[in-house]
Amino acid sequence: MEELCAKTSFRWEDERKGHILFRLAETKEIKGENEEAKRIYLLAADYLLSSLDSVSLSLYRAASLTNLKEEKRAFLERAKMIAKSPLLKEEIDKSLIDLEKR
Repeated sequence: MEELCAKTSFRWEDERKGHILFRLAETKEIKGENEEAKRIYLLAADYLLSSLDSVSLSLYRAASLTNLKEEKRAFLERAKMIAKSPLLKEEIDKSLIDLEKR
């Protein structure tokens, strides 16, 4: 879990860069520079996708703090849907399996 936290600790910076790049791409698109805009939109998407693991990790950690089985399952399932990292998905799957054993 510590490794997952470390990997997502600076994702807010990626999200910020993604939003800046998105605005730059919009400007290029307005100017009619469509190829450049497309390239920048795709780059922005890469940065914004990386922040999804932070969202997923937050849901995963919220699940660990609840004692209600259904609420825990709901948090874990949402976290799994959002997660991009195979390591994070694996941890979530383990937690879901452990939850079913209880």
